[in-house]
Amino acid sequence: MKKILFSAAAIVVAMMVSCGERVDKEAAAQQMLNEARQLMVQCNYSAARDSVYALRNNYPQAIETRKAAILTLDSIELLEARDTFAVYDERLAAAREAHELEVQVCNGKINQEYYDQQRAIFYMEQALDSVSAKMTFFEKKLEIDRNKLTENE
Repeated sequence: MKKILFSAAAIVVAMMVSCGERVDKEAAAQQMLNEARQLMVQCNYSAARDSVYALRNNYPQAIETRKAAILTLDSIELLEARDTFAVYDERLAAAREAHELEVQVCNGKINQEYYDQQRAIFYMEQALDSVSAKMTFFEKKLEIDRNKLTENE
């Protein structure tokens, strides 16, 4: 009888300790997630992404925080894509303007500079389309992940 009571008490103590550790791990994971969000707000996307990956590796049992980290990671990717889109769009506008000036200066004569600018504009448009598709993807993914998270609550 004493062995049974002792075993039961040991199990209860072990469960209480493991629950306390889980709460501590969840709190530490939440702190890492908050740091990742701060880095994201500061537009330090690479460090924010690394912080989320570290959270996932270091705290595999912090399930609730990991679920929130999915949304944060989607947001990081989306914001980075939007920033990249803005830069590419600005460069493309400048390239088109330079191309128009080249055409005016050359009085419609086509030369190597003309073709080089045309090629550069083409590749910029391709890059812009690629980033635009990435933005669309992460907007939809973020919406789906938010819906899944609210359904599970």
